[in-house]
Amino acid sequence: MALILITVTISLLPPCGGGWVGGLCFTAGAIENKSLTRSDAEAKILAVLAAELDPLGFSDIRIRFTQFPEKFPYPEGSELVFEEMAGHRRLGIRRYKISALGERGIRKTAFCAAAVSAEGLDIRARYHIPAGKRIAESDLILRRVRLDDLPTDAVTDPAQILDQEANRNISQGERIERDFARQPFAVLRGEIIEVELVAGGMGVKVFAEAQSSGFVGDQIPFKNTLSLKRFYANITGPRQARFVWAEGDKG
Repeated sequence: MALILITVTISLLPPCGGGWVGGLCFTAGAIENKSLTRSDAEAKILAVLAAELDPLGFSDIRIRFTQFPEKFPYPEGSELVFEEMAGHRRLGIRRYKISALGERGIRKTAFCAAAVSAEGLDIRARYHIPAGKRIAESDLILRRVRLDDLPTDAVTDPAQILDQEANRNISQGERIERDFARQPFAVLRGEIIEVELVAGGMGVKVFAEAQSSGFVGDQIPFKNTLSLKRFYANITGPRQARFVWAEGDKG
């Protein structure tokens, strides 16, 4: 039995009974001929699957007919009913029962199995990306592949890494993994910024030098550029911080 490769996506419809197991169930619509040969029926079923299976992100669908009568008769204008049976979903397999009522009230049934795989992006470096560089879309090559072919730590959505800093050198053509990038520091060590300070109910700002680098939400030490006193402030944004406490205030 030959494997037939088609690319489809999936749309879940309400159950239509008869052994349906919490998955896919739909009808093919009216058929003009009174009977189909196996090859005709296979072509029709493949066309229906291709038309009806839509946006769960499945691709690379391989359909294999595991049981099929030599002739598949049904009354003119009747509908083929497709029902998803118990399968091995964790293994990426769907099983379908296709049935139609024959001319003398005999129900004809065929079965097929579909091996499915979700599709994702294989994201690689277009050029060498040095550590510390913010990653831009132009730095990346995007290629659609089966998710099964990607390692679990691979980045599959550019939004996960765009505008983040490479925290290591990334070679040209290397696949991007989640730990290759990080949010850029909001404040850099040695940088002089204005730090907001509330004193006597009034807000003032002082110039201070960051004693370490930090991200938004971090609390890092600063040194007042005039008094040279050290204090700690919370980073509230890029080159922005708010005073929390000064050395000597605690202890």
